[in-house]
Amino acid sequence: MLFGILLLVNCASAEKKEHKPKQSEQKNAKAQIQFVTFQNADGTFGYDILSAGKLIIHQPNIPALPGNAGFYNEDDAVKTANLVIQKINAGIMPPSVTEAEIQGIIGDSR
Repeated sequence: MLFGILLLVNCASAEKKEHKPKQSEQKNAKAQIQFVTFQNADGTFGYDILSAGKLIIHQPNIPALPGNAGFYNEDDAVKTANLVIQKINAGIMPPSVTEAEIQGIIGDSR
């Protein structure tokens, strides 16, 4: 009987403990951030960033540069979208991109 009471007390105290996400659960949350590239009407490219399937960033033009020009090739849009996702996963909000980072990505593409 004493064993039964101890078991009941142990189970009750285990239920009161706060649930902390496991490392794998945190990784899954990060894995839900993804991107999709698209082609603008003028033939340039942009990207969308989605979190759990919900649009969080729509970027039809090259960020950090003056003007409204899109990326001249899809590969540069992909590289920039991946950089933005890295910043989101690192907790950098807003995940701003600098002109130097963009120049490192697009180089002579323009």
